[in-house]
Amino acid sequence: MSISRETVSIAGAPYVSSLAQAGFLVACVDAVGHGARHYPEFDDMFNQERWGAQFEAVESDYLTIVRDTAAEVPSAGPVRRSAGWPPP
Repeated sequence: MSISRETVSIAGAPYVSSLAQAGFLVACVDAVGHGARHYPEFDDMFNQERWGAQFEAVESDYLTIVRDTAAEVPSAGPVRRSAGWPPP
């Protein structure tokens, strides 16, 4: 699924809009190398052919992005507080 800031409520994730409409604070994290921070080689890194031919290398690249993205999540705290949002 492909989601961006501009399309999250339209194409990719209707559940995000539903949660927000129900009163939940919803934050969508843009993965490292994706969306506004798109790696130029992202499509080549994760294409189906490479998954089939170099599964372990692609899996390693994927897990690196997951770890790097997860490491950034705590940095959202100051943004949340400055916006007056409640603590988690």
